[in-house]
Amino acid sequence: MDLLVLLILVLASATLLFNVSRPFRQLRAQIASMREGDRFDASRIDSRYLEFRALAETLEETSDALRRRAEELRVQTDARSPPRSTRPTSWPRCRTSCGRRSTRSSASPIC
Repeated sequence: MDLLVLLILVLASATLLFNVSRPFRQLRAQIASMREGDRFDASRIDSRYLEFRALAETLEETSDALRRRAEELRVQTDARSPPRSTRPTSWPRCRTSCGRRSTRSSASPIC
């Protein structure tokens, strides 16, 4: 009888590990593809557990929000940056003996 209970517990543990490890593997794959610039797709996470589906949907919403924010920042940065022709091509050298490039744009650079 004890052997039967032990066998049932081992089988239940193996089933649980399989059912939990598969969604985690799918989540890791989706996060890796997100790092490469793809969109997180919650529909690709296959799980019977509500918690994994909720986590996948939350990650998808977060991914979409991050992509929108990145695009907003890109547009904002493009609008603020002056055209390339007005940027200095090189900074003037310091007039002292150090010879370092000045970080100031004034006529007389100061180290």
